[in-house]
Amino acid sequence: MCATSGGTPGLANVTSKEEIFKTVYEDLPSNDNPNKVRPTTKIPVPEGELELPEFYERVYPLDEIIDVDYLMPGCPPTKNLMRDAITIVAKHVTEGAALPPKGAVIASEKCLCDECERERNVENDRNIEKIYQPYEIMADEEKCLLDQGIICIGPATRAGCGAQCPEANMPCRGCMGPSAAVFDQGTSMLAAVSSILDVRDDEPLLSEDDIDDLMDQVKDPLGTFYAFTLPKSMLNHVVKERRS
Repeated sequence: MCATSGGTPGLANVTSKEEIFKTVYEDLPSNDNPNKVRPTTKIPVPEGELELPEFYERVYPLDEIIDVDYLMPGCPPTKNLMRDAITIVAKHVTEGAALPPKGAVIASEKCLCDECERERNVENDRNIEKIYQPYEIMADEEKCLLDQGIICIGPATRAGCGAQCPEANMPCRGCMGPSAAVFDQGTSMLAAVSSILDVRDDEPLLSEDDIDDLMDQVKDPLGTFYAFTLPKSMLNHVVKERRS
């Protein structure tokens, strides 16, 4: 997922290279860097010249930089996905089987909820009053985490990991990337969360403070909904206004 969608480093796209360097190499109180030295791409060392990768202004998905034949999600990809990819290539070489179309995602077309064994509210009348962090309540191990008010990114996430996090009573964070039916993982989850909050009957009467209180229940919205996919999302990155 780091290569296909930018991964967790992609959250840096909400700031700039200058702001990151200033924070890390100048402002952090834990730093012992009185000369405010910053990394450069080349620096002389006793053994010769050390060359470091360029630190770009933003994080890109791999396919925006180079031509990519196939994509494989996961952080890291599961052994099942790697086995599937190897099997596809092996059958092509030994049996002449057709390869998937260029740019295909080697993974399930379903969403993670389809392989999660937790019991979901099938009546489509979810109506929760509060959003909880996983540590705030002892979640029922049998029921859907979203139905209990814990944000689980499963509805917008591609299947293929075996729902390992929900199986361990922890919410999915979305490391398999968006499902085949979803273009923007974060936007899809924002819609899912808004549909389950207990506001539908009284929504016209909500004040701005009421709405703010509801939104404040979602701690770190960017890190929650775009933990692995921000560079590939519609948000993509922050655009700084240019002043003449």
